Amino acid sequence: MGADGGGGFQRVTNSPVNDFYPSWFPDGKRILFTSMRGGYPSIWAKATSGLGGTQKISWTGTYDYSGDVSNDGNFIVFSRGDQFTPSFSEISNHLFYPPRPWAQIDESLWFPRIYRMDVSGARVTDLGPGFDPKLSPDGKKIAYTSFKSGTYDIWVMNIDGKNRTQITSYGGQEISPCWSPDGNWIAYSKSAPYFAKGYKGNDYADYWNIWIVNVNTGENFQKTFQHARDLGPSWGYVKCANGYKDYIYFHSDRDDFATTGFDIYRLDPDMGVEGYDLPDLASITPQKKPSVVAPKGNKAVTMKKPRIKVLNSTQIAGWAKQVAEELKSKGYIIVDYGNTKHEKNLPFTKIYYRDGFRRAAADIALEIMPGKQYIYSQEELSDVDMIVVLGGTVPKPKEETEKKE
Repeated sequence: MGADGGGGFQRVTNSPVNDFYPSWFPDGKRILFTSMRGGYPSIWAKATSGLGGTQKISWTGTYDYSGDVSNDGNFIVFSRGDQFTPSFSEISNHLFYPPRPWAQIDESLWFPRIYRMDVSGARVTDLGPGFDPKLSPDGKKIAYTSFKSGTYDIWVMNIDGKNRTQITSYGGQEISPCWSPDGNWIAYSKSAPYFAKGYKGNDYADYWNIWIVNVNTGENFQKTFQHARDLGPSWGYVKCANGYKDYIYFHSDRDDFATTGFDIYRLDPDMGVEGYDLPDLASITPQKKPSVVAPKGNKAVTMKKPRIKVLNSTQIAGWAKQVAEELKSKGYIIVDYGNTKHEKNLPFTKIYYRDGFRRAAADIALEIMPGKQYIYSQEELSDVDMIVVLGGTVPKPKEETEKKE
């Protein structure tokens, strides 16, 4: 269906058994999903149009489910149960009712494990205990749910299964992780008990809300506050008006579970906290990388001048125009200049560059704008090759500096 809920519905699978855990292939032309075809869950794929055959990818005869495809389209990570697992209905119950811990049981014996395989289904590799794996945007890490600490928590490991790191350690249970498009945050569902109407004594029902956590700092924020089950978050850019904006989608029973069951909702994760406000994009269509030649030494230099956008994060009027004119006089191509809506009062200047323009970004930082600058690789840039976000204070004119000396 359309990302805004419009455009009607398009059925992709039509099977008498359950199909669930849908996940996009990076080209948007196929859906990876789990199906009970054959009597047990396996990983399958089908064209998003619903036409053509359905491809079975995992053939192990075990319980394979909850797959995710890498952004380069080369491999898949997924969860697998075995004969030690209590039952598939229990380990996958968090589709609707999140799983319950089985106390005092060794996780390595009964809990599902995470596997990696080629997109063809070949070269299957065991990465260790856990479930619901999600690949980071750069394909180097996996976020997943683990019961290793005695409760369900969000963990991160390298793509080879090494360097396992616990990301959440709060009271309650944390499940179903997904990455932000920039790879710095993880959204997940977190439980909290409440005393529901009609319940007596110590009886209670669980509800789940959507939270986000910074992978590097551990800083976390609650994003939904309903007495409902908000589950299965998915975070990404979608087409909105003239550009692309990031949203978190999830399923919830907040309306009326008795009559409508779970429905799909979305939230704007940028609202309320500027610290993780991801920039809106003009386009997310990858562009062909610029031609490069090998210069003296080992560094590559682009054959053409970068297309640059200059933005001002400060209250200093006209600074972006001033810098844009200075860069233009040096032969650079200025696409646009103005004020940024996403980064405010930066203490230093940031220069974001697309692959192939690192040398040009360094030249601008060192020669055009002396002072404290930082340069960052930003593969998401599409309409320009470089964005200069001005911060700090306006540098003194060269003549004034020379006169003082």
